[in-house]
Amino acid sequence: MNIFFKVFNFLYKHGHWTVTGRVFVGSLNLLLSVVLTKLMTASDYGNYQYYISIFLLLEFCSNPGASSAVVKYVALGKDWSCNFLLKQRIKFSFIASIIFAILSMYNIYVGDYSESIIYFSFSILFPFYFSYDLFLYYLHAKIELKRLNIILIIRSLTQLFFTILVFKLSNNVLITLISFIASASMLNWFFYRKNVKNFSISNHEPNVKKDAQKMAIGLSLVGILGTIVMQIDKILIFNLIDSKSLAIFSIGMMIGISINSLFKSILSSLDAKLVVHNIKKWHYWFILFFGSIIGAIISLITPFIIEILYGEEYKESAYYASIVILSLGLYLVNHLLDNAYMLHHEKNIVPIYVSKVGVAIIQLALILLLFLFGSSSKEILTYLPYVYVSKILIQILIINLSDLKIQRDNLI
Repeated sequence: MNIFFKVFNFLYKHGHWTVTGRVFVGSLNLLLSVVLTKLMTASDYGNYQYYISIFLLLEFCSNPGASSAVVKYVALGKDWSCNFLLKQRIKFSFIASIIFAILSMYNIYVGDYSESIIYFSFSILFPFYFSYDLFLYYLHAKIELKRLNIILIIRSLTQLFFTILVFKLSNNVLITLISFIASASMLNWFFYRKNVKNFSISNHEPNVKKDAQKMAIGLSLVGILGTIVMQIDKILIFNLIDSKSLAIFSIGMMIGISINSLFKSILSSLDAKLVVHNIKKWHYWFILFFGSIIGAIISLITPFIIEILYGEEYKESAYYASIVILSLGLYLVNHLLDNAYMLHHEKNIVPIYVSKVGVAIIQLALILLLFLFGSSSKEILTYLPYVYVSKILIQILIINLSDLKIQRDNLI
């Protein structure tokens, strides 16, 4: 029980900044979605979400595993690793920039100048948006949670006002989308420069550099399918059903995932500690019980909140949000289990690689089967949120099975 009180004391000292920051950021993101759904038609908001999904789809090109590597190695005192991994991430990001540039030129060729502007903007903004956000993980590893969450609030406030202002002035969905991504990209660049010091290359340790790069690239490679799966459902809804259905689905999933992420961010306050501390089984059972109870309570009031905020047109979003929130306990257990293996300096990271690849393949197969053999769009949309829940369960199972196999192999 001594470790329980240590964890509670740590969360008491640092967790309130995480809670305050995440509540503010979540509220501001919610407010932005409410305002945009009031200003735009459901179809226009669906278009807005579609292009965001296209932009996020190529995140795997940015070496996203670098974020976890920064948390691990900065927590171990290797602050210079953040600068090294930033350079690696920028290099990888140019792959996505080239892809978006090609799409832009193709749309010029076919005469669709609006889409060409969108993709050209994406090609410029992509490295800034996905590379310079490493400062978030740097501050996280340094346990500078007060500064981190103040920055997150400033960034969200700027995005909120800038995005709404641009739409009011232009009344154009695509220009608004570009402004939303551009504001975050420029702020990421600014805050990185302000918060992460430049270290001389003489400080670099070749072995640590090699291990950090290996971890980042390894996690990125095994996460490629996972990144695609996160966006493919929205892209398929837009292209095979309609943009209004995408708008309703996106609002519900966003609210559900945002609430789950709020509790995950509180738990994430402990990430830097996981580098050297082990998690016991009873911790997972406690998190599962606590999270499930909280999730059940929140899911009961979610339909009323959505109807009040978004109106009658988006009341079906409550269905998706409630299913996601009910999985809160499992979601938190999965997050803790994932980070306990990924960040600990002595644990084998192979179970994480296996789980991410396995889960992504199964989840992608489930989504494609649902769209191929679903009897109607209503049936597809009814079962789609359960794919999200099944992903969590499958990942927990695969991590444990992989770890068990490794332990048995070591005994032989």
